[in-house]
Order: sequence, then structure tokens, then C-alpha cells
Amino acid sequence: MKSITKILLITLLFSVNIYSQGITYYINSFGGNNDSSGTSPIAAWKDFTNVNDSIFQPGDSILIAANSIFSGKFTPRGSGTLAAPIVIDKYGEGNDPLIIGFGIKHVIFLYNQEYITIRNLEITNSNVNNEREMYRGIYILGEDYGTIHNIKLQNLYIHNVTGSLRSGNLTKENGGIYYEILGNSVKTKFDSLIIEGCRIVDVDRVGITNKSSWWVRTLTTNTNWYPSTNIIIRNNYIERTGGNGLIIREAKRPIIEHNVFKKCGLKVNGNAMFSFNCDDALFQYNEASETVYNPGDVDASGFDGDFRCKRTLFQYNYSHDNDGGFMVVVSLGGSTRFNDSCIVRYNISQNDGGKIFHISGQTTNTYIYNNTIYMGGGKQANAVEHTSWQAWPDRTFYFNNIFINTDLEHGNFIFNSSTNNFFDHNIFYGFKPEYLPVDTNKITDNPQLTAPGNATGINDLEGYKLQSNSPAINSGLFIQNNGGEDFFGNPVPFNNASPDRGAHEFQGEPVGIKKIDKEIPNKFGLFQNYPNPFNPTTEIKFEIPYKTDVRLTIYDSLGRIVDTIVNQNLAAGTYTKVWRANKYTSGIYFYNLSSNDFKSTKKMIFLK
Repeated sequence: MKSITKILLITLLFSVNIYSQGITYYINSFGGNNDSSGTSPIAAWKDFTNVNDSIFQPGDSILIAANSIFSGKFTPRGSGTLAAPIVIDKYGEGNDPLIIGFGIKHVIFLYNQEYITIRNLEITNSNVNNEREMYRGIYILGEDYGTIHNIKLQNLYIHNVTGSLRSGNLTKENGGIYYEILGNSVKTKFDSLIIEGCRIVDVDRVGITNKSSWWVRTLTTNTNWYPSTNIIIRNNYIERTGGNGLIIREAKRPIIEHNVFKKCGLKVNGNAMFSFNCDDALFQYNEASETVYNPGDVDASGFDGDFRCKRTLFQYNYSHDNDGGFMVVVSLGGSTRFNDSCIVRYNISQNDGGKIFHISGQTTNTYIYNNTIYMGGGKQANAVEHTSWQAWPDRTFYFNNIFINTDLEHGNFIFNSSTNNFFDHNIFYGFKPEYLPVDTNKITDNPQLTAPGNATGINDLEGYKLQSNSPAINSGLFIQNNGGEDFFGNPVPFNNASPDRGAHEFQGEPVGIKKIDKEIPNKFGLFQNYPNPFNPTTEIKFEIPYKTDVRLTIYDSLGRIVDTIVNQNLAAGTYTKVWRANKYTSGIYFYNLSSNDFKSTKKMIFLK
């Protein structure tokens, strides 16, 4: 037995090169020579022949000369350590090294390797004569290995990858970057896989995607669900994908942030990004635009929380000009399928089409609050639409959102057979009254945003801030665990104080309500208006002894509400509010001040 082991070791040593720790190897397609040592720029290798035949050690570096051009596969072997990763990078001044695949399965391939950083490369893999094959720019595979640690892909330019577009989920496994877990004997996952600063353009079918064989679970039981952890996808630019821009599957607490997605779904059905079979996925500070609707598509939205997910969170994102809408929350029906407790908060949508909020299938406990939605651009969208996918949505909550509609003939709210839909404290401006859902505390006045509808990108959204006279200020419903800040980074109220409605929390004092005394009253009070009679304005004074929700409502002589001039949370103090009655007829009116603990009504006379 010992002699057999010795023979195997000798065979291995002579079949591959095993390099000692901490060596830097150089590759230069213009001045290199594969017969050289490869250990200095003047003794660089010419191509990847030696690299692909070698096993590298912790601390080794593979540096590729700027402006170099290669064809074929790049498959370095070996793993680093936490303290000594293997680094693949460029050296010298000039363009990033270019690797051309010419229609091979994958250009860069890693198998059961860890502690590796790859950066500053250009990769393409095109075969226009065979677009039914599964082509990839980078393929990272773990199989019956255990935990694969610390893979970093940084500042890569991946483009013109002609992967398959055939129908079915299989073709979602090719495109720019694909990382996968296979096997069923040893639980395997990625831990700390980071993709950042990459530019992925003109790829089929997906920009970044993944899959795991350890995926089976129900809402309550993780049968053999073994999710990857510490997955971070940030600061990437993904444009012109045949299908989806990004798919994140089988992960726990992945972070997808500060990415830009543009013109996804060019050829087949797909949203810009979606999560599947994940817990606590976080999508924040992303921009998604111009996702394309193809005839027969059911998606084409900017963002998608898909099924077998729990507690997916979408916050501080900007969605615009997507044909299918801003947000999809969806789950196929069935006993093993679910999408529970998805939260969509403090996002801005401008000129999205289709269904702004599309809730479909077996979703439960979906919370959508403090978003600002501007429906323009001639997209003829519905604000909300609930649909069936072998089941109907249940328990969907819409709070503190601002909906602005510029097309009176569209902008419907459609719920079909979905159940337990709740709306409260939303603003609906520009809608036909018959389209609106039941909302006891709705506002239909102009929310008085600074300049909505004119944003050109995620860094140009000042127009969605509230003006000081906005009825949204301090008039929202308090929500526990609200994230602590608005879209713009301003703090939002806590401890039961009323927030503003929409994605912006106004900083400063609202106009129209004037605080006239710094002394704190010891009780509620409502005073006689002055002047009385009046034409056309009068001032109403009131006092509140502690911070609370306050409503000041005007009624006509028949008891009908004609105006609500205060509807917000105010600090303790003495206030005045001016009412302008020039659009009403002369007569007797009543004004009522109400809070949780106080109600009082007085009479006034308007004489033109």
C-alpha cells in the first residue's frame, strides 16, 4: 500500500507544477515566452498554457501585462488562505488584459477553490453561429467540498457573451458570471463571495446568476437548504442583458447594493434583478431602468422578490422607465412554496409602466410603505395589480405611500381575488375617485413635491423631496422597525411619532401652521377664530399639551367635511392656522380640533 501511495505522489509531482508559497508569476502576450520561468516581467510567460497546467499556492500572484490579448480558457488551480490569498491581476499601464473565449463553455473556471481574488481583466465569449449553447464569462463551481471561502471578483469588464436563450430555468445558468454548488454528499456553500466594481454588458442570458443543489425547503422546514453566506454584490454596472440582470439564489442575508441595471430583458422575459429561495436578502441603493417588455412577457420590472424567500427587504432604490413596473412580489402556489414578509420601503419610482406594484401568487404579509411613485411618461400603468399564480396574495399592506398619477384615464388599483389588502395613510393625487382603494386616512391633495418627474438618475432625485407646505409632513402612520432613515438619509421618527408620507422625511418646520408660543400648555384648547365673520381668510388658534396627532377639520352647515387644514403630528405648543375660504360659498361653517384625547368644535361665519 505504501509503495502505491508513493507512486501516486511521484506521478502527481511530475504531471503538474506545484509552486512554493508567495511567488509572483507574469504573463505577457506580446513579449512572453512559455519556456521562461515566468517569475519576472522580463521572463514572463506568453499565454495561459503553463498557468492551466499548474497548481498555485497561498500567497502566489498571477499578473498579466496590460494591453495583452489572449484566446481560450484560463483555469488556474490551487487555493490561497485567509492571510495569503491567490491574486490574479494586471501589471503595467494601459488597457486591462483581454481574454477572448470564441464560444467556449467558460473563459475563467474555478473548481473547489477558495481565497482567490480576480480583478482588472476584460472577458468576452461570443459564438454567433451557435447561440443554443451555455456560454459563460466566469464559472465558479463548488461540489461536495464544504465551505468555499473568500472569492472576490473586482473591476472586471465582461461583455458579448452569447449564452443560450432557450425557454426554461436552465438557460438562467449562463451569461456573464455564474457561480454554482453541485453534489449531494457533502453540504457545500460559498462564504464571502464578493462581486464588485464590474461592468457586464451585452450578455445572454443573465448578467450575474447562481444556483445550488442544496435548495429544498418549505416555509417552516429547511429540509436540505444550505444557503451561501456573506454574498455581496455591489457597485456593478449591468446593461443590455438578454434576460435578467441579476439572480440571487439559495443565500442567507445577501447584500445587493449600489448597482446600476439598464435595459435588461432585451430578448426574453426577465426583471432587472430578483431573489429566489433566500432569507433576509437586502436590496438597497440600486438603480434599475428601461427593462424591456417583449410580447408574452409576464415580468419586465425593475425589482422582484421571488418565491421561497423570507423577509426580503427592498429599500432606498430608484426604479424608472421599466416597461413592466417597479416591483414584483411573487410566489407560485403549492404546499412547498412561499414568499413571506417581504418589505418594500423608502424607494422612488418614476415613469415605470405596466404594474407599478405587481403582487402575484402565494405571497403573505407583504409590507409596502413610504414609497414615492410618480406615474408619467405615457406608460399607462396600473398603480397596484394583484394576480394569481396558482394562488392569490394574502395580507398585503400599503402605508404612507405617495402615488402621483399624470394620466387620469389609467392608474387603477386592481385586487381581483386577493385577500386581506389594507391601505392606510397614503396620498393619491391625480386619480379617478372610483379607482381608489379604501383608505380611512388618505389624502388626495397635491403632495407638494419639489419637482417630481424630472430625475435623470439615482443621484438626481432632489425633486422628490417635500416642500414645506406639503400635507405629507408629519401625517403618516408610525411603523415599528422602519429602518431609521428615509431615502435621502434623513432620520425618521421613532417611539410612535408620526413620520411623513412618501420617501422623504422633511427637515424643518412645515409652513401654514405657525407656532406662536414656546410655553407648553397644560391642557388642550381651541379658540374662537379671528376675525369672525371673515372674508376670505381667518386664523384659528389651538393648544396641545404634548406631542400627538392633530386634525383640524372644516365642516359646512350640513355637517359635510369641506376641508382638512391640519392632519399631522405636532409637538406640544400653541399654534395658529389660517383658513382660506375663497372657493367656498358664504355661510356658517364649523371647525373641529381632534386628537386621541380631545375633541372640540366651534362656529364661524364666512361673508363675501
